[in-house]
Amino acid sequence: MMVVHVMQSGDILPQDQEPDTRHREELALDLEGKNRVLQEGSRLKSEFLAHMSHELRTQPNAVIGYTGTLLMKLPGRLTGSTKDSLKRFRHRAT
Repeated sequence: MMVVHVMQSGDILPQDQEPDTRHREELALDLEGKNRVLQEGSRLKSEFLAHMSHELRTQPNAVIGYTGTLLMKLPGRLTGSTKDSLKRFRHRAT
């Protein structure tokens, strides 16, 4: 008489392979697949954050640079209140 084990998945195991061992193998394969999905999600998240960080810094850096140019009086003389406002802006932006 031949003894076989029928798994829930429908797989038939030979007599010498215990169902518990086969079940652990199935779980390990499933876990490996889920880990690959999670790693890809993590990679995509990191890529997105790197791009967004760059995009969010670009505009303020331009404004801060322009403020510095104004404070150096390159375009011309500044009024006292304008100069004070620009200094406050630059101080808060950096």
